[in-house]
Amino acid sequence: MTANATLPFDPLLTILVLPRGGGVHASGRLLIAASPSTALNQAWTMARTAAKSLDRAVQVSVGRSNGIVETFMMDRDGSRVRLSAPPVLPPLDPADPRWTDGRLITHPLVAPIKAAEADQGIPRARAAAYQLAQQLRRELDPNHPYLVLADELQAHFALRDEDWPFASRLYRATADTRHRLRSPAGDQRFTVHNAVASWLSASETDAQVLADGYQLGHLLVRVAPRHSKAIAAVLDRLSALVGR
Repeated sequence: MTANATLPFDPLLTILVLPRGGGVHASGRLLIAASPSTALNQAWTMARTAAKSLDRAVQVSVGRSNGIVETFMMDRDGSRVRLSAPPVLPPLDPADPRWTDGRLITHPLVAPIKAAEADQGIPRARAAAYQLAQQLRRELDPNHPYLVLADELQAHFALRDEDWPFASRLYRATADTRHRLRSPAGDQRFTVHNAVASWLSASETDAQVLADGYQLGHLLVRVAPRHSKAIAAVLDRLSALVGR
């Protein structure tokens, strides 16, 4: 292991070890072998190839079937050292005040959302929330917290409308952005929880739901490695879907 290896907060490669069937998911591929260790070795080969290509050690996080995440630094020669715990990007201190300043509620496009919700018109509220999000994208910097809050509002109405796949995708995207922008920790946990709960609630078993689950699993290992129960639940359902 190189002595000057840095420890980024985001691993270069994440690996999912499914609880049944010997499946391992890495780099967009489901690796199937007689045992998880054989499939995992294939994933490690991918990591070594990346390290050699970059000519440096790389960080790799492995989500185990029990929800525990193990993080390693892997060198170009294939040697690896396990870190004591996955590095976690801390929230900004002090937090960006725009997350909680309440000014978004004064936007003129919020009133139609409230009116639709008051009339129990969730589909209309969803449409109005979409209009707000689109307008804010035209008005604000791409990294503005209000854009995240607007997308979470869309996800909230999708959840109430029991559109579980759409809600999960939006919550997954906002969880990723919250991590990158280092938003308050409690709100990050809430968004991660809703992304997981929405995906687990989806009754569909088609290829898109499976693809969404893989993306969710990798996101959790990357940005929420200490949410072991959530990771285990996602990996368990992924295993069930693969086995169908």
